[in-house]
Amino acid sequence: VKIQYRGDLEWRKSKYDGFKNAVEDLLQNVLKEEYSDFENALALFEYFTDNYVYDFEHNVWNKS
Repeated sequence: VKIQYRGDLEWRKSKYDGFKNAVEDLLQNVLKEEYSDFENALALFEYFTDNYVYDFEHNVWNKS
């Protein structure tokens, strides 16, 4: 199996770095040390449900 990537190495590295920074920012801003594991899980759940919407129109598994 040969894996092929779009873009050159520098482009892929910039995408990786952007994603990594976004995740680190999210974790710093949403998770709290004083929260229990359950409270942190709930905080992440609330963040995602408040900030993201599922795109039913473009769901590749639901094509007729």
